[in-house]
Amino acid sequence: MKKSTFIIIFSILLLTSCQSDIELPQGVLTEDKMIDLMVDMEIAQATLKFDAASEGLKPNYTKAFTEVFESYSINKKEFNVSLNYYCSEPIKIRIIYDQVIVKLSEKQGELVEEFLNKGSKD
Repeated sequence: MKKSTFIIIFSILLLTSCQSDIELPQGVLTEDKMIDLMVDMEIAQATLKFDAASEGLKPNYTKAFTEVFESYSINKKEFNVSLNYYCSEPIKIRIIYDQVIVKLSEKQGELVEEFLNKGSKD
């Protein structure tokens, strides 16, 4: 049983490493850029929700996401092309979402640490 588990894991790793050499379709963002973009979109969305809720306003997601897209020199259509591509590749989109969660968790940890350090200095 251990041997079969090893073979399955090795096969998955081999397949995913080989797939990274496959050229992306034109207009599709790299996985790394897609991960960073999605992290920034999640942060923009969370910030907007918080600010809007505290002021009793309706969030303007279009403006916030447009600003994020502009910081990556892309537009909504280009983002959607990339998202559609990665959604058609279940393993790739899972890897991307896992990395987005990891990066968001790291950023959250940094903010908590900064908050705690700031509180201890006061």
